[in-house]
Amino acid sequence: MADQHPPGAEETVRLWPDAEHGPYELTIRWGRKAGRPHPVGMSLLLRNPDDERWLTLTTSSLRDLKLREIADEDREQLERRPPARPSQVEALAGMRPATERKLRRAAGIYQAAWEKGENPTQAVEYEMTLSYAAAANLVRRARAAGFLPETEKGKPGA
Repeated sequence: MADQHPPGAEETVRLWPDAEHGPYELTIRWGRKAGRPHPVGMSLLLRNPDDERWLTLTTSSLRDLKLREIADEDREQLERRPPARPSQVEALAGMRPATERKLRRAAGIYQAAWEKGENPTQAVEYEMTLSYAAAANLVRRARAAGFLPETEKGKPGA
């Protein structure tokens, strides 16, 4: 079944339970009602099934997820983002869902690294296991699709 979601939907991505190593990736999909972001879906996926640090997902471990606190933090982050450019809808039209997910993921990694004062393109390179050039291209495409704000050439911005 294809991933169906409204145009302009936003995502936040983070690692859990460890913010640097995971091993799970938590993705929250957001819609907007009266301009305010609200969660409309989520996924929790093991990034690497061969990782020996993985946890068995039990009701107890899921209670530790503290989804409300995470959603509140992510909502604040989304509210600080500038509104999507009008061309974003056109940029997303006809885009394969897998491509859109990849661009959204790259944008989420980029923004998180930028907020921590790290090299954001390098963070995309490492997290997505890409060459630096491929990561920079993905960031450029995510920016063109409206998932990242415009910036001056050579200066990161999120």
